[in-house]
Amino acid sequence: RVDDIENQVAGIDVMFHHKGYIYLCDEKCATRNFNRYLATFCLECLQRQKTGKRLFMDGWFLNKDTRTNSYLFLWVDAIEGDAINSYKDIKKVDVALVRKDKIIEYLNNIGLTESVIRETVDEMLNNAEQSRWVNGIKFSQLFIRENPINILLPRETYKKIADVYETMEF
Repeated sequence: RVDDIENQVAGIDVMFHHKGYIYLCDEKCATRNFNRYLATFCLECLQRQKTGKRLFMDGWFLNKDTRTNSYLFLWVDAIEGDAINSYKDIKKVDVALVRKDKIIEYLNNIGLTESVIRETVDEMLNNAEQSRWVNGIKFSQLFIRENPINILLPRETYKKIADVYETMEF
């Protein structure tokens, strides 16, 4: 686990070796809709800057300033009660360890190159579009504080391209 600010700012929550690969991993957890199967996980392409003004910056997936080379995606599918107050409340979680280059390769293979993604995001932002489908993949803009524009990839896609995919029940 990373606890120094320099690595955390660079997008690294955990560093480890697995099967000869050094993972500089950003942990991502679906924090809404517990006790419900979520079929996707969002890749954040754009977000409002922390100043709250109408200035935008690359989201964590497109941000070139991070050193992240992988993600640990977590879907909490079952909890005890309505909220998580302790790790003991988690009853079922799916975990996908996915390298960033495998996500990029998958997207490129279906025609979603970085330039296509950026063009789509710009058009959505300029037209205040809530969602758009490109090459069978949904882009979605959430009108919340960060105002992110995300790519929604199916959980099954993560399962196929993950280095590790596990379902854990407690």
